[in-house]
Amino acid sequence: VDTNSYAGIYHKKINMGIPRMKELISLQPQIKSPSISAYLIPENSRDLDTAKHVASRLVHKTLRDVTCDVQIYYDPDLANTVVSEDASLVTVDCSDLSPWLLRFKLSPDLLLNN
Repeated sequence: VDTNSYAGIYHKKINMGIPRMKELISLQPQIKSPSISAYLIPENSRDLDTAKHVASRLVHKTLRDVTCDVQIYYDPDLANTVVSEDASLVTVDCSDLSPWLLRFKLSPDLLLNN
Protein backbone atom coordinates (compact mmCIF):
# COMPACT_ATOMS: atom_id res chain seq x y z
CA VAL A 1 0.00 0.00 0.00
CA ASP A 2 3.00 2.29 0.23
CA THR A 3 2.31 3.78 -3.18
CA ASN A 4 1.09 6.89 -4.87
CA SER A 5 0.89 5.25 -8.28
CA TYR A 6 -2.03 6.12 -10.52
CA ALA A 7 -1.88 2.98 -12.74
CA GLY A 8 -3.62 4.20 -15.89
CA ILE A 9 -5.84 6.73 -14.14
CA TYR A 10 -5.49 10.18 -15.57
CA HIS A 11 -7.08 12.22 -12.77
CA LYS A 12 -4.27 13.06 -10.30
CA LYS A 13 -6.33 14.30 -7.34
CA ILE A 14 -6.97 10.75 -6.21
CA ASN A 15 -5.96 9.79 -2.67
CA MET A 16 -4.13 6.49 -2.66
CA GLY A 17 -1.65 4.51 -0.68
CA ILE A 18 -0.46 5.60 2.74
CA PRO A 19 -2.13 9.06 2.68
CA ARG A 20 -5.49 7.42 1.92
CA MET A 21 -4.99 4.79 4.64
CA LYS A 22 -4.21 7.52 7.18
CA GLU A 23 -7.38 9.34 6.20
CA LEU A 24 -9.54 6.23 6.42
CA ILE A 25 -8.33 5.06 9.83
CA SER A 26 -8.11 8.49 11.47
CA LEU A 27 -11.64 8.04 12.89
CA GLN A 28 -12.71 11.53 11.89
CA PRO A 29 -16.47 12.01 11.59
CA GLN A 30 -16.07 13.84 8.26
CA ILE A 31 -13.71 12.22 5.75
CA LYS A 32 -12.42 14.76 3.21
CA SER A 33 -13.08 12.50 0.26
CA PRO A 34 -15.57 9.71 1.01
CA SER A 35 -15.49 8.60 -2.60
CA ILE A 36 -12.99 8.47 -5.43
CA SER A 37 -13.52 9.72 -8.97
CA ALA A 38 -11.53 7.90 -11.61
CA TYR A 39 -11.27 9.02 -15.20
CA LEU A 40 -10.18 7.12 -18.27
CA ILE A 41 -6.95 8.18 -19.90
CA PRO A 42 -7.62 10.74 -22.69
CA GLU A 43 -7.23 8.33 -25.62
CA ASN A 44 -9.96 6.07 -24.15
CA SER A 45 -12.23 8.76 -22.74
CA ARG A 46 -14.71 8.66 -25.65
CA ASP A 47 -14.75 4.88 -26.18
CA LEU A 48 -18.03 3.50 -24.77
CA ASP A 49 -16.90 -0.15 -24.96
CA THR A 50 -13.75 0.62 -22.97
CA ALA A 51 -15.77 2.58 -20.41
CA LYS A 52 -18.21 -0.33 -20.00
CA HIS A 53 -15.33 -2.79 -19.66
CA VAL A 54 -13.62 -0.67 -16.99
CA ALA A 55 -16.91 -0.14 -15.12
CA SER A 56 -17.58 -3.88 -15.11
CA ARG A 57 -14.18 -4.49 -13.47
CA LEU A 58 -14.69 -2.00 -10.63
CA VAL A 59 -15.36 -3.75 -7.34
CA HIS A 60 -16.22 -2.26 -3.96
CA LYS A 61 -13.85 -3.65 -1.34
CA THR A 62 -13.45 -2.76 2.29
CA LEU A 63 -10.28 -3.02 4.33
CA ARG A 64 -11.79 -6.12 5.95
CA ASP A 65 -12.17 -7.73 2.52
CA VAL A 66 -8.45 -7.52 1.73
CA THR A 67 -6.82 -7.86 5.16
CA CYS A 68 -5.43 -11.24 6.13
CA ASP A 69 -3.88 -10.20 9.46
CA VAL A 70 -4.02 -7.29 11.92
CA GLN A 71 -1.52 -6.80 14.73
CA ILE A 72 -1.30 -4.22 17.50
CA TYR A 73 2.09 -3.34 18.98
CA TYR A 74 3.23 -1.08 21.76
CA ASP A 75 6.45 0.39 20.38
CA PRO A 76 7.62 3.39 22.44
CA ASP A 77 10.80 3.93 20.39
CA LEU A 78 9.79 3.72 16.73
CA ALA A 79 13.26 4.76 15.59
CA ASN A 80 14.44 1.42 17.05
CA THR A 81 11.22 -0.44 16.34
CA VAL A 82 10.46 -3.82 17.91
CA VAL A 83 8.81 -4.87 14.63
CA SER A 84 11.75 -6.24 12.68
CA GLU A 85 9.79 -6.27 9.38
CA ASP A 86 9.31 -2.50 9.65
CA ALA A 87 12.84 -1.48 10.66
CA SER A 88 13.89 -0.53 7.13
CA LEU A 89 10.66 1.46 6.58
CA VAL A 90 11.00 3.84 9.54
CA THR A 91 12.69 6.85 7.99
CA VAL A 92 10.82 9.77 9.52
CA ASP A 93 11.05 11.61 12.83
CA CYS A 94 8.79 9.54 15.08
CA SER A 95 9.00 11.69 18.21
CA ASP A 96 5.45 13.05 17.93
CA LEU A 97 3.76 9.77 16.95
CA SER A 98 1.76 7.51 19.21
CA PRO A 99 3.65 4.51 20.63
CA TRP A 100 0.76 2.28 19.54
CA LEU A 101 1.20 0.67 16.16
CA LEU A 102 -1.61 -0.87 14.15
CA ARG A 103 -0.19 -3.11 11.46
CA PHE A 104 -2.32 -4.46 8.59
CA LYS A 105 -1.17 -7.28 6.38
CA LEU A 106 -2.94 -7.09 3.03
CA SER A 107 -3.35 -10.17 0.88
CA PRO A 108 -2.34 -9.75 -2.76
CA ASP A 109 -4.75 -12.55 -3.67
CA LEU A 110 -7.66 -10.84 -1.93
CA LEU A 111 -6.74 -7.48 -3.48
CA LEU A 112 -6.73 -8.89 -7.00
CA ASN A 113 -9.67 -11.28 -6.80
CA ASN A 114 -13.04 -9.88 -7.86
